[in-house]
Amino acid sequence: MICRYQTAEGRIWLAENKFFWNTCVKREGQIGNSYHFVKFVEAVDWVEKEIVNLANKPDVKKEEGILSEVEIKANRARLKTKLINGPYWIDAARMEPQRITYTVLIDLEAKPISYKSFETICGDTYKFSDRYPTPGKLTNDIHFDAGHFQISQMLGDNSEHFRFTSLTNYYQETSVAEQAQQVWNQSRILQLFKTGEIVRGRFGYQEVETGYITLLGACGQADRVWREEENRSEFMERKALRESLSFALDVNDYRDFLGLSPELINDERLLESMHKTRSDSKFVPDEARRESLVWLAQHKPLKLSNKSLSNNYF
Repeated sequence: MICRYQTAEGRIWLAENKFFWNTCVKREGQIGNSYHFVKFVEAVDWVEKEIVNLANKPDVKKEEGILSEVEIKANRARLKTKLINGPYWIDAARMEPQRITYTVLIDLEAKPISYKSFETICGDTYKFSDRYPTPGKLTNDIHFDAGHFQISQMLGDNSEHFRFTSLTNYYQETSVAEQAQQVWNQSRILQLFKTGEIVRGRFGYQEVETGYITLLGACGQADRVWREEENRSEFMERKALRESLSFALDVNDYRDFLGLSPELINDERLLESMHKTRSDSKFVPDEARRESLVWLAQHKPLKLSNKSLSNNYF
């Protein structure tokens, strides 16, 4: 027996042992509830009450704790205005390298090769303990020569996002674009995408000195498209703002820049990120870099949540 009220759904069915009536109420975006009764009428009464309560609960925002793109852009415009005439401002023009070199770049999202699952009394299936291919296995599967690439998992070991960057640096943009296309065409990425072993992939090239990525092509499922990339001017402006905020070491401003709530990333992790950016920067004073190196040496590295990373980079 299935009944619906607004956006909530209720179910009643006889258990396999024939002694109890199982009940369940659920709604998308909410944690459901379930119970069992000896008498059918009690099961009906419970479902009628619970389905109304569940339907009347406020909607849970998806990606709770992450600001929208519009809100993040507004924050960044405000932060730039705040810093631009002060002692911490680093202008994007100062960050332009004298010479740009390039590497081939391939990003892939792999499907788990194994996982565990359980089914709730409401009939919903949840997966956990995902296991992903190792970098070596994925490299072999797509027919890449591991000796030609630096391979990293963007979210840490046993995670789905893989980045391949060529060990060769190219001096001409046309040369790296041709090489990236050739690497993509000669790989088995599209074959594995068709069989479902790869969820999505993209290729292009990256500036070694700035990190800016130029994309040439991609594949992906309709519900797993890559986010739209910034143009180079926007990228450099954001990079300059990030370094300026890191130089200033204002946790609240840096949180507004990222658009992430304290539930997703705490203040100490933000400080770690700022000090790391500060210590690596070529544009902050030597004294500030030394200060950050000392701070990093005195604090153990913290892990960043997969959720916050995936939303800011993928």
